[in-house]
Amino acid sequence: MLKAKFQSYIARNKELIKNINNGEIDISDDDLKFDTKHDLTNNQRFLESSYEDFTENKIEGNIHYYLTNVNDENVIIFRTEIEESSSGINTLEVDLVMSNPDNILKNRLNLQGAIKRASVDNIRSIIRDIRTNNPTIKKVVAYVISPILESNYRRMGFETSFCL
Repeated sequence: MLKAKFQSYIARNKELIKNINNGEIDISDDDLKFDTKHDLTNNQRFLESSYEDFTENKIEGNIHYYLTNVNDENVIIFRTEIEESSSGINTLEVDLVMSNPDNILKNRLNLQGAIKRASVDNIRSIIRDIRTNNPTIKKVVAYVISPILESNYRRMGFETSFCL
């Protein structure tokens, strides 16, 4: 199911970028248009690199995916990787955060139906899962670009430098 979800997101993401470029989706503010295309382009890169995990229909044991569903619709996919240090401390790295491309567009353009804060709900489910199923993980690292996301993570107890 997740492989099919990636395929549909990749196709939809490409379609939205194409529609913005050819004017089918009209965004008159040049800065907003640039930011929207930038978000979708990053999302495309993250989706495609994550999709590579599924090329052999087998995912490595240290890679996990977490999903946020709102109203039976998937909104955010997190890709995480467990790293073990030489001192034996397991760290869960949140390395990619991918979004439903339609939700990116709705949020950027402030359209009705935009789902906000889904990534915060997702990180909460990751922490709950770790506490329940992976007690050997002592550290969670999330590198974020968005000041809003970083602020939300800090509220959840992450340190401010890079949400460690």
